[in-house]
Amino acid sequence: MNSTGKLLTPFRVVMLFTIVVVLGIAAVPGMSVHFLPPATGNTLTVSFSLSNAGPLTVEMEVTSVLENYFSVVTDVEHQQSSSYNGGGYIRLQFAREANMDEKRFEVAGIIRRVYNRLPAGCSYPVISGGSAGNERQTPTLVYTVTAPYQPFRIRQDLFQKFVPTLQDIREVSEVQVSGTPSFRINLLFDQARLHATGVQPNGIIGAINEAFRTSYPGAYTTGEGASYFLRFNNQPPSITDLENLLIPLPAGKMVPLKELVSIRKEEEEQASWFRVNGKNAVNVSVYLRTGVNESALAKAIRKRIDHTKVQLPAGYDVHLEFDDTVHINEAIRKNNYRTLLSAGILLLFVLTA
Repeated sequence: MNSTGKLLTPFRVVMLFTIVVVLGIAAVPGMSVHFLPPATGNTLTVSFSLSNAGPLTVEMEVTSVLENYFSVVTDVEHQQSSSYNGGGYIRLQFAREANMDEKRFEVAGIIRRVYNRLPAGCSYPVISGGSAGNERQTPTLVYTVTAPYQPFRIRQDLFQKFVPTLQDIREVSEVQVSGTPSFRINLLFDQARLHATGVQPNGIIGAINEAFRTSYPGAYTTGEGASYFLRFNNQPPSITDLENLLIPLPAGKMVPLKELVSIRKEEEEQASWFRVNGKNAVNVSVYLRTGVNESALAKAIRKRIDHTKVQLPAGYDVHLEFDDTVHINEAIRKNNYRTLLSAGILLLFVLTA
């Protein structure tokens, strides 16, 4: 007992506590730190658009129809929907024990069966969520890039010299450029060819959505056939990649897309302009994967951007508009200060006792 008491003196206990505190603070940069807990991943969101339709029309012709079919899906604890001008969404929240891969597959199957019953001009519903996932729902960093050039020129320069350096970072899930005209790819269907092969347009649209993660805003019919539009938020795939995309036929064979449709790529008209101090401006949003140390990674990204922005042509200005890790860093600093202060007070009591 005496030997144990000599080993565990108050001074040694406080020193041991201080060492543990210092080691804990040193380990913070290697930990996965989040300001809010990650999503549980038991929610699926089905979003869609209906061109030139008001909320009531969207609700009656699309939202309510999909909700009715989704009612047969098991393990749904809560269902929420919203209809607005030009589109809407349905959010399905499942029980914690539900297998989300199976539920996502089940919902996708329902959409494939129901799509032909939706009104003309309705986009192919897109499913998002379904797991804890690898991607965040909100950007960690947002930069504003201004330059005395047209938005299309700014976009080209960013994708050539700026965006690739960020996409090379494994922990970055997506780099999104907004504020510039989106690209649109026109698919002109050969109705005779589709009828001969038995392929449905919604099957082709679904295959493209799965392969390239596009958004599909609508369709219109011409005298020669139906022309569908695919909008890409960032760099669209090449025409060659689209032409060689294999489409399954009802007979089980696979044919390249170019044998079923004619493909053209064009730029959409600019609906709005964003200027800062008289210069055209675009936003670059950086999304991180879940499970990473956001604070340390954001610091590394900021440093890389500081080195990369000097490679842009003259006249470009890159400004950090939003940093989601500011609150995390502030909370870490406060916790470190309080912990060290507590250890110092304990050590002071021991030394003065």
